[in-house]
Amino acid sequence: MNFRRNLSHLLPGFCLLLIFNTQAFGQEKDIDPVAVSILDKMSDVIGEIESCRFVLLKDEDHINQDGMVERTRTRTTGMFSGADRFMYRTAGEKGNKGYWYNGEVLTYYSYDENNYVTLPAPETSMATIDSIHVHFGMRFPAADLFYPSFTDDVIEAFDRVKFAGLKLFDGKEYLHIIADNKELSLQLWIGNDGFYIPLRYAYTIKGEQPLGVSGSFEEWDLGVQIPGSVFEFNPPEGARLISILAKE
Repeated sequence: MNFRRNLSHLLPGFCLLLIFNTQAFGQEKDIDPVAVSILDKMSDVIGEIESCRFVLLKDEDHINQDGMVERTRTRTTGMFSGADRFMYRTAGEKGNKGYWYNGEVLTYYSYDENNYVTLPAPETSMATIDSIHVHFGMRFPAADLFYPSFTDDVIEAFDRVKFAGLKLFDGKEYLHIIADNKELSLQLWIGNDGFYIPLRYAYTIKGEQPLGVSGSFEEWDLGVQIPGSVFEFNPPEGARLISILAKE
């Protein structure tokens, strides 16, 4: 799974695969080695984490039924353990849902409709996120950040990647990275505390009516001990088992 496809987890109602595939090849790149070094360090740190828990607060734009730009908010709790277990729980105006992956199957559950579906899955979390997104269109917020190829995917997808200096928010110091191409802009704020953990991000789709998403990590628990039962789905009373078809 590469960055072009992954970004569709973060921007609702769009297939970023199409946006990135329209970028002009052959254009001269302007890549800041300092920005690359920071992104590499961030990926190295995340790659060494055995387990983690995060809480992500995300605001995103979409065109509503009146043709106006409307912003919605979701709150996502995510947990990863090893290379083959994860859990997502997302609550917001677009619905309340959860995902459980135990190394063998992935289960999706709708809290609003009290139904669920269990799907066979690959042997690793990243391969499962990739496969489930491609075949069923399910999105996993911030999953891009867990891919070891994150830096290379950013360089491939964007024409310019720059380190924009140190920034302060709420008393915390951040390393600010900006990436840009004709269709999309990306900003990423990474904690300047020695851990290089991503703490804030923002994307904007360019055009006559720009749309974007911004996210902030309210919590990052690194190395937290997560019981294996967390990644097992137990259907609530009355929950209906359903089936879904893969995308063509």
